[in-house]
Order: sequence, then structure tokens, then C-alpha cells
Amino acid sequence: MRFPAAPVILSALLLAAGCSHPPSPRKAATSVEAAAAARQRALQQAKAAAAERDAYRQQLESIPLPSKRLYEAIHTRASWANPFLIVSKTSVNLTILYPPMGPSGPSDTFLRPVGARRRELDLRIADLPEALSAVPPATWPYGR
Repeated sequence: MRFPAAPVILSALLLAAGCSHPPSPRKAATSVEAAAAARQRALQQAKAAAAERDAYRQQLESIPLPSKRLYEAIHTRASWANPFLIVSKTSVNLTILYPPMGPSGPSDTFLRPVGARRRELDLRIADLPEALSAVPPATWPYGR
């Protein structure tokens, strides 16, 4: 009489094992396609970010190399003519001093005082590369 319980237990185990279905080939193919598409999108985004960084670098390379003899005697912030940054936890203050002819262009012969040529911009840290690449090369008299 001990044996009749064995078939009941065996059939219960078979039923429990039969309830879990292996993933269908279509579901597996769909998940593989989705993963491939996500990887492709990530690669495209990485390439776009690299291209943007290269564009910023090329724009910054238009600024001449630094000349130590020009800035060696400067000891105060007010005397500094290159753009400079003041960095806080969440933002960056970019100060730009345009050349005496001002930001309007070389054809303008109107001389402007220092206060009229100085611009201070409060930026998010993420916007800093774009802002630095937009600063004209003429505002870097000591080089980059």
C-alpha cells in the first residue's frame, strides 16, 4: 500500500514542471532585437557626443597658445583680460572682457570703457563647453 502514493506525488511534480513554459522563439528574438536596437542607439549617442566635443576642441584651438611674458606681471583679477571662471557647486560664472573696440566688430571705432566691455554670465556647468567655444578669439589676449 505504500506504492499508490508515489504515482500521485510523481504526477504532481510533472504537472508543476509542465506549468513553466520555455520562452517562445519569437519572444527571445524580440528581446534580442530590442537589445541590439538599444545598443545601436547608445553607439549613435556616443558618436554624436564625441563629434560635439571635437567641434568644441577645434573652436578652442583657434585661440593662440599662452604667452607667459604677457601675463607674468598681472596680480589682480581686475587686471586680467582673458576670460575667467568662478566655479560654485551648481553653476559657473564666466567673465569676459571684450577688446577696446567692443563686441560689435572691428569696423566700429567707438572706444568703450572697461565696464562696458565686461560681461558676466552665470551658466550651468553642463553649458560651459558651449559657452567657452562661443567666446571670440579676440577676448584671449594672453592665449588659451
